Amino acid sequence: MKTRILSLVIITIGMMMMSFVSAPTESNYHVASSNAFISGSAKSDQWKVNIKSANCKGVFTIEDNELSDIQNLSLGFTLDQLQSASVQSAESLITSLKGKNCEEIEFKQQRVMILPIMKMIHMIGEVKIGDRVNSVPMQMSTEANEDGSITLNAKQFVKLSSFGISLPNTKPGDAAEEVIINVSLKLEKSNS
Repeated sequence: MKTRILSLVIITIGMMMMSFVSAPTESNYHVASSNAFISGSAKSDQWKVNIKSANCKGVFTIEDNELSDIQNLSLGFTLDQLQSASVQSAESLITSLKGKNCEEIEFKQQRVMILPIMKMIHMIGEVKIGDRVNSVPMQMSTEANEDGSITLNAKQFVKLSSFGISLPNTKPGDAAEEVIINVSLKLEKSNS
């Protein structure tokens, strides 16, 4: 009889202790805004082409104020969304892309590895430029904002020659034929 009473007391105490331990809080976030640009260098100078708005979708899970998962991330923009202070840079890039039947550039997530302590994300995805699709890595970093939102900054290096595209005055293998796609996403908590 004493054993049963002792067992019940231990179970009751254990259940009470478990009720005081808080479960991790998990929330889904969505892309509230985006900012993006493509940069590179020509033989004479650096250039930058802004993207008015990138179409971004994905499911972002935040657990205990840390990004814990990204699912189905896709980014894309059409060439008519490109703008630059240097009209020559924008026109040069657009002409080269349109010459390969490219009207849109897209990225779709395949795999992701999140390093929360380092606030880094390594993602592998498919980039589609024109009629070619290549698997490429994307590096991201996260930053918690005071308003509770999260900012993701992504950088993707793309060799245009791997998509059959060359900018004027460049040859495959030149450092100038590599462009950098930079994307910044502001994530806010979803209402669901």
